[in-house]
Amino acid sequence: NAKNYLILIFLSSGILAVSFFGTFLLQSIGFTEHSASLANCLSGFSGTLGAIIGLFTVDRIGRRVLVLGSLLLLAAVNTMMMILVYYFNATKHSWIGWWFLLLFIFFLFIFSAGIGPTAWFLGAELASPGCRARMQSMSVASQYVSCFLSPIVYYPLHSSIGPLSFLVFIIPLTLAAFYFQRHLPETKGRTTEEIVAMLNADKSLFL
Repeated sequence: NAKNYLILIFLSSGILAVSFFGTFLLQSIGFTEHSASLANCLSGFSGTLGAIIGLFTVDRIGRRVLVLGSLLLLAAVNTMMMILVYYFNATKHSWIGWWFLLLFIFFLFIFSAGIGPTAWFLGAELASPGCRARMQSMSVASQYVSCFLSPIVYYPLHSSIGPLSFLVFIIPLTLAAFYFQRHLPETKGRTTEEIVAMLNADKSLFL
């Protein structure tokens, strides 16, 4: 259902690849090992800034807008990163790496301001009190399993198909944006009873 899909999309956004393989991705686009490590470290500040801004925007613009907006932006950023990697592999132009770094920073900012934190508490808002603890437990378990599998799966995938490995993130993000646009209710300012009633009214949400 929608509550579990939020965590699945959280894990399919590309954040685990960026977290585990940020330095490797920057090296593959032309940075030296030292400069890639430094750039990856400094890029983390954009994630911190995004999280701080998210604190103020989540109750101003609503959860639904944050989720849909960040999903579409992350899909677009992943697409542009894929194109840049493909173009770099074909031309080896060094300037491409700087554009990739800008997208890398923007990715961390958007994720941290949008779907990243929202996926955790929005799932609890969508769940009825009786199953909220179980749902949150499943969410945390899914994260740990994905953190274990990500370094095992992504690196060989990137090595075998190169820039096309970004499709692993682009496709789920795009499909999720369409799904949530249709089925995700706005929970801002609503009681648990109102949210549960809205979910029960839309039976297709649980397909």
